[in-house]
Amino acid sequence: MKSAKMSSGMVLALLILSACASRYQRCVAVETADLRIVRALIAEAEENLERGFALAEPRLVTTGYQLCLDRSGLSCAKVKTQLKKQPVAIDPEAERRKLAGLRAREARLEADAAARVQQCRADYLAG
Repeated sequence: MKSAKMSSGMVLALLILSACASRYQRCVAVETADLRIVRALIAEAEENLERGFALAEPRLVTTGYQLCLDRSGLSCAKVKTQLKKQPVAIDPEAERRKLAGLRAREARLEADAAARVQQCRADYLAG
């Protein structure tokens, strides 16, 4: 499932791959980042409408005790963060309005991105 959470993953992937990517590829990635995020949000909204509910990931923090590996050998608190997707009710009409707004934004971003990618091409592939 694509989601808004994927955007942080995409950013991380861009950072990792930027060391290997050419200047042109980095330019294109930067100039199309918003478009990819909006497309992920569109996919999430479509999935929500198909299911009839959204999936949220609340953070559940639990505290437990574990024997420390330090010199003292005393117990110490260890914090665990768990993510569990839970169904959340949606307003289908509001979700449809959100989806329509995202699709309109996608159309504007596509036009902007096309022009910016052309500029990347001119800046880094002209030769």
